Amino acid sequence: LLDVGRDRELRRLGLVSLVYAMAQQGFVTFLVSLLHLQGGLTLAVAAAILAASQVASTAARVGFGHVADRWVSPPRLLGWLGIAMSLGLVLLAWVGTTGHVLGSALVALVCSTFVMGWNGVFFAELVRTAPRERLASATGTTQFLTFSGAMSGPFLVSQWVSWGGSYAQGMLWMAVFPIVIGLLLLSRSGRGPRPQ
Repeated sequence: LLDVGRDRELRRLGLVSLVYAMAQQGFVTFLVSLLHLQGGLTLAVAAAILAASQVASTAARVGFGHVADRWVSPPRLLGWLGIAMSLGLVLLAWVGTTGHVLGSALVALVCSTFVMGWNGVFFAELVRTAPRERLASATGTTQFLTFSGAMSGPFLVSQWVSWGGSYAQGMLWMAVFPIVIGLLLLSRSGRGPRPQ
């Protein structure tokens, strides 16, 4: 942790993994609860939407990798993904409570592509950034931060709900952090050269 903390680029990537994993696991953990308990969809329909979102995110990881290889530098793409996942969570918090099956499904699918599609771009940037001799320790440390985020996201939302808040409000709280990180990444990456 200290080794990564001393390196500005690795510290930035560690923060990305922490925050984006919070949003990802919060989305996966509470999507069905939001759609079923607040949106009034049946449990089977809400679970089917979650399953479809998993498939969409798998395709998104490949697609975002292609974009990072050809058109947008990985730091900038990670920044845009953070902003997009925040906007997706805000939209989901609104549409997911309406009980509209098609609208909820479409928003959940779009949201999942950003909330769960960042991992491949992140790891590619980590491998490019970390010095070869420190790659194992950098990967281990960022994974520690990733799983810390994955645990804290659901924990924070569940605490909010236990204090009388709603799942939709929990999604809104989770949307705050990725947009801050996304804007930070974009402000520091500049336009950057097109990847070779």
